[in-house]
Formats: sequence, structure tokens, C-alpha cells
Amino acid sequence: MARRKADPFKKAKREGWLPRIKTAADRKAVEDGCYYDRDAGKRAVKFIEEFLRHSKGRWAGEPFILQKWQREDIILPLFGWLRPDGTRRFRKAYIEIPKKNGKTTLAAALSILMLCGDGEPGAEVYNAAKSREQASMCFDEAAEMVKKSTVLGKRLQIIDSRKHITYETTSSKYAALSADAGVAEGKNIHFCSFDELHIQKTREMWDTLVDGGISRTQPLHMAITTAGVWDPDSIGWEQHTYAKSILDGHDDWSYFAYISAADPDDDWTDPAVWAKANPSLGVTVFEEGLAEEAAQCKSAPGMLNTFLRRRLNIWTQQTDRWLDMVKWDECPSDARLEHFESALNYGGLDLAAVSDLTAFALQNQGEDGEINATTWFWLPEAQAMQSSPSPNRELYRRWADEGHLILTDGEVVDYDYVRKKINEIHEEYGIDELGVDPWNAKQLLTQLGEGDGLPCVEVRMGAKTLSDPMKNMLKRILTGTWRHDGNPVLRWNYDNLAAKEDVNENIQPMKMANASKIDGAVAHIIAFSRLQVNVDDTSIYSERGVLVV
Repeated sequence: MARRKADPFKKAKREGWLPRIKTAADRKAVEDGCYYDRDAGKRAVKFIEEFLRHSKGRWAGEPFILQKWQREDIILPLFGWLRPDGTRRFRKAYIEIPKKNGKTTLAAALSILMLCGDGEPGAEVYNAAKSREQASMCFDEAAEMVKKSTVLGKRLQIIDSRKHITYETTSSKYAALSADAGVAEGKNIHFCSFDELHIQKTREMWDTLVDGGISRTQPLHMAITTAGVWDPDSIGWEQHTYAKSILDGHDDWSYFAYISAADPDDDWTDPAVWAKANPSLGVTVFEEGLAEEAAQCKSAPGMLNTFLRRRLNIWTQQTDRWLDMVKWDECPSDARLEHFESALNYGGLDLAAVSDLTAFALQNQGEDGEINATTWFWLPEAQAMQSSPSPNRELYRRWADEGHLILTDGEVVDYDYVRKKINEIHEEYGIDELGVDPWNAKQLLTQLGEGDGLPCVEVRMGAKTLSDPMKNMLKRILTGTWRHDGNPVLRWNYDNLAAKEDVNENIQPMKMANASKIDGAVAHIIAFSRLQVNVDDTSIYSERGVLVV
């Protein structure tokens, strides 16, 4: 007679922790001899709530009482699940939540717990991030928690200048690390929290930190992050995908996964979706603020990706439409040349390839705080008059007839004509600084600068140079503090404009898929980049409740 196979879940049923078995990985863990120890989980909760204090805001100085999701979904399973040998089950953890849900505070609390509340002699605890500034945020939070704790403040030593906290009783230390400082080698890591992993471009820092815990009995390496820009080669996307596989049924029981997010096809304007994604809704993030941001995104598609990532924890593509043209049409369209008389004027030139559209923008800030912007366009006449069918030919002809577009003789753009016109504008109205994309414009840039005496500045294309101007221009347009000249060529260019975003949420202009020209919009961005550098009062939008991104 065959012997009945022992029930691996009998202990869970008898001790009442069967509800802790939620995933295929949990079931496999129990089958392999892992178990849940209520007391181990409760000890971690007790340490945090008894010894730690909030450092700022309305709860400053108050005990750190964990929210239900922090206690039940993070702390208790992380510290309550044990291996057959009594060490912790989990060696890696991935926690992904929207911004403003207490991510940094939770990481700081866990760092202090692992420093002096985990019973590890000579524990090395680190908070890592891509930049020193980001890494310092979690450390500073932890340091303030320690200072406000009457118990820990007496036992831990804080060295702010070095971003170190030490616990001499067990010869343990906690420090901040940054990828840009290159200081991850040679560590013997008991616990590491990697903040905003989605920003990290390469896997080198992550892999080095994981390797640094190999000689510890129960190391824990944790990524705690918000969703990012989708990049199949990034370490953030790799860990997100693996964590998602754990939640979807993969049985690696050594990897802890927690993701709180809306689904990509959810209605991002629905308050129920906001609640689904934000576990701290009503505590640290509020429906009123989310409603205001969502309303702005309806008019500014360029803000939507940021909202989806930061507020709903949805990974997004790199590009999206930059502007709802309804908002462009609502801006004043009566900018005239008289607005540029006796003013500080800033120009932007996007010079075409030999047979393409060239645009020059002139901008200033008026006495009312609004930006005045007007634009000139040039195109080789052959492009508008060609006999073969062209998707833009009829548009060019009509705009030329209406005076919105200047046709120059020949097959290629007449740079001499463009140079002459810019000099005429300078003589009539004054150009205090002229920004020029140097690509394909070295000769004209030299002629305008050295030959004609115009104050020219190279403005190179890319997120580093154009992200901030683009974001601030968008705020201007949304608040109606952008006065343009109603040029239909310019409107067409803005309608074709998308924003390409990098992992650091910096943006740069690019064409929408299957779209055409954006030269006028780029000329505007270049001009505004120079205006923004030189004019102090470019922040009227901040007084009108516009989302700061």
C-alpha cells in the first residue's frame, strides 16, 4: 500500500497563516520547507513603530505608525517568511509604487531597522541611487528619524558630512552610495536599498551591490522605485519584468515583488483608478491634487506620460504628442511687430537642410508678463511649385500666397536671403541674443556673428539643452501667457511636435509618427531657451496653479 504524501501546508493550516500563501512562489516555498513566523514579522513592525519618528510634515516627531499596506504587504511578509534554516526567505525585493506614497520614508525606516534592529554583527547598510543627490534624500530622511528618536538618538552616531550613520554596539554602519561616484566595489552588504532604479541606465551598480552580499547569511537587496520610461535594455525594466512574472505565477520564492499600479488600459481620469494605484491615497497623496493634474493632462498630452508614471505607476513609451492644439488656439494670437519695439528680444533659428523649411522666431517678455512670439518661414520655391504630387505642396502654395511663408529662388534654401532678413529685423527691432542650432549652420552662424556683429549663441539639439525650455513653454501655453502671431505654418509645426523623453524625464523635440515639419516649433524652443536664460521673470505660470514637472 502506497504511503500517503505528507501535506506541506498542514503547518500553515494549523498555525493560521494559510492566507499568507498567495502566489505560486509562496506555494513552492512551502513545498520546499519555508514557513511564516508571525513573531519574526511582528518584531520588525514593532521596531519601526516603537523607535522611529516621522521627520517632517504634519506628523513630525510622531511615532512612525505603518499604514496597512506597508505593514501587511511589505514588512510582515519580508521579515515573517523564513527558510527551513531559519534565515529570511527573501534575498531580493522589488517594490514599485507611485510618487508621494511614502517610498523614501519606508526605505529609510528599513535601512535603520537593518542597521541596528536585525541582530547582524558588523552590518553594512547602504542606500544607493544613480546620483548623490538622490541617494542623499533617503539618507537625510533616515538621519532625521534617528535625531527625533529619544532611544536611537542616543545609540547611533550621525556623520552628516560623510552621509554615514554608525552603530558602535555591533560595529555596523549605514551610508549613501551613488552610481556617479563609482564607490560600490568592496562592500560586504547586509542590506541595500536602491532608490529609483528606473533612472539607472546600466546594470553595473546593481550587479556590484548584489555581489557585495554574497558572504552574508541573509542579505537583502531591495529596489524601491516608481515606473519609468520603457527601455528593454535597462536594469529597471528588467527587474520590473521579473517582479511582474513573480506576481503572475513564476515560482522563484527568493524574490519579493510588490507593484501597486493602474493597468495601461485603465481610464486615467477615473478616481477609482487613482485609488487602485496609490496605496497611500488620502494619507500622503490626495484626490484633489490628482484631479488637478489629470485635468491639465487633457490639454497637454506632453504631461500625460509623466502623470501616468508618477501618479499611476505605468511604464510609458519615450514619445507622445506634446500639445493639445485646442490650448494653442486658446492663446492670444495677436502678436505684432510693434510688440518688439524698444524691448529685449531673443531669436531662434532652425536652419533647414538644402531643400527644406527654415524658421526664425523672435520673442520677448511683455510688460504684462506674457511672452510675445512671432515667426518667419522660408522655403525654396521649387518645393512649392514642383509638378509631381507632394503631401505639402498645396499647403506651401496657399501659405505663400497668404504671406505666411517666403519662397526663395531655386532648388535650395537661399541662406543669403535668410541672413539679409535677420539683419533687417535686427536693425529695425534689435536682437539681443540669437540662438542657432549649429547643425548645418556653421557658415551662416559665422557670418551673422563675426561678419554682422549679431550676438549669436549655439543651442545644440538634445534633452540637456531643450528639456527645461520645452517644459516651461508648455506651462505658458496652458495658462494662456503665450502670445503668438497666428501663423498657420507655425500651428502646423506645433501639431506635428512630439516630446521624446529619457529615463531622467528630460525631453527633447521630435516629429510625431508619420508627421511632417516641426521647424517653427524648434525655432520657438531655441528662442525661448535664450529668453529664459536672460530674463528673470519668466515664472508667471507658477502663480496660476500649473503642474510643475
